[in-house]
Amino acid sequence: MAILDRLRSWAVSTIRPPFPRTSCACERCVSFCKTKPGVLIPSDIDRIAARLVDLGRIARPNDVRLFLRATRGTDIFDNAAGRGRRVPQIGPARDRRGRCVFLSSDDRCEIHAVSPFGCAYFDAHMPDPEAERRKIWSLEQIRSNRRYSELRATLDPAEGGKGER
Repeated sequence: MAILDRLRSWAVSTIRPPFPRTSCACERCVSFCKTKPGVLIPSDIDRIAARLVDLGRIARPNDVRLFLRATRGTDIFDNAAGRGRRVPQIGPARDRRGRCVFLSSDDRCEIHAVSPFGCAYFDAHMPDPEAERRKIWSLEQIRSNRRYSELRATLDPAEGGKGER
């Protein structure tokens, strides 16, 4: 069973979202970067780590954790278990002003090409049903990835909240 779990975890960590990236960078969309950075899915982590190495912001891919935080997550109803549960998540750390650490002083994303799922695939103008469809897809990716959970357990809690874990 351990091999099957590892295979599932690997498969999920390489999956690309089946949605087109959003492209809006209006003031309303950028405001999320300033207040609530988007959530990462498993396949984001290695891409972001590689980009940070390329930018010289970290020396090794494992150092990506310096830029990530454990967030509270999302509550869902688990039909199989017949009860509610929380899907813990990972998000970008925030700077002293509460802004995403990847947001430059001129409000541009320094890692735009590899930005987290919650940034790249959502915008402020998206209809609620489409946003919900994307959120459910992302939660399935997170929920089934052991490596993501293990990384999250090593991260500091997100800024601004006690008991974020």
